[in-house]
Amino acid sequence: MRRPERHPMAASDGYAFQSEETMASGQGDGAVMEPQDLLLKLKRMLLQRKIHRSRPTSEVGIANDLRVNRATVREAALQLVERGLVVRSPRGICLREAEDQDFNEMLDIRGENEPNIAKKLASEGDARRVRAAGTLRSFIDKQIDASRSRDKIRFLESGIAFHVEMARSYYPHFADYLARTLELVYIGGPPVADSPEEMSAIISEHSEIVEAIAKGYADEAEKLTRTHLHHSAGRLSAAKVKFDVRI
Repeated sequence: MRRPERHPMAASDGYAFQSEETMASGQGDGAVMEPQDLLLKLKRMLLQRKIHRSRPTSEVGIANDLRVNRATVREAALQLVERGLVVRSPRGICLREAEDQDFNEMLDIRGENEPNIAKKLASEGDARRVRAAGTLRSFIDKQIDASRSRDKIRFLESGIAFHVEMARSYYPHFADYLARTLELVYIGGPPVADSPEEMSAIISEHSEIVEAIAKGYADEAEKLTRTHLHHSAGRLSAAKVKFDVRI
């Protein structure tokens, strides 16, 4: 199994999205929002293309719109630059589009690691296997809720969290690296899971993987994960053609 060295952009405190209603909110100009909460909010703005790729969004404007401290915005912007998600200039920040290298690297590291991780999880004893399956099902439940409300952003967030949590079971540093790689492609690339049919297919694939893990079917879990990754690559390639985006 490929176990990449700790990536320079990887954080040690895990990976998670929060819903906007659970984030701290500022009250009045210059209020303080926790940097991590603001970082999550800015990621959502990138996904929603409220921060554009060709027109800089000023950090002062973000601070005023969100009613938060400008220093906090600057800190969050620098973290986004470090993660490769934005380009920063004196005029503000712009979305950094994903490139071929990002796309290929994501496919490579997922293909070399995720099927083996799924197989390992399915080979565990009953207690750990069932516990892992329960945790993964919680992310599927969030995807189901998001698909019902047609919340494409929350659907994508829960999907990323599903794969990162699976990886974290064995290799926390790889999970952090995987999170950053997925973000580069799915935040900076073309929209995927853009229809109810695509959402349903992804939920079905995730559910089949988790069921194989829960039942201890190691070879089946590995095979289903490889199939899912193949379908994921196909969906992303189709999105690139549909939206005329070169990655």
